Amino acid sequence: MKVKETNYNKLELIAEKLYSNQKLSRFGSNLGRILINFFESVFKTNEPKIYESRDKLGNFFWTGYEPLLDRKMFFNSEAEVRAWLDRRHYQ
Repeated sequence: MKVKETNYNKLELIAEKLYSNQKLSRFGSNLGRILINFFESVFKTNEPKIYESRDKLGNFFWTGYEPLLDRKMFFNSEAEVRAWLDRRHYQ
C-alpha cells in the first residue's frame, strides 16, 4: 500500500502543478483537473485535499475537500486552512 500511496503522491503533485500554474493554456489547466480527478478516483484516500487557486482579480484562496463527508470548504488564508486541519484532527 505504501508504494501506491507514494506513487499517488508524486502523480498528484504533477497534476496539481499543471492545475495551479496560471501561465498554462486553458487545455493544460483542464488537463490538470482531469488528472487530479482521475488519481483521486483510482487511489481513494480519506485524507483532506487542499488546493491553492486565484480568483479573477488575482487574489489567492484555498479550497479544502473532505472526502469522508464529500464536502468542500473555502478559505481566504493559509492560517484558516491550518486551523481547519487542526480542528479536523482533534475531532
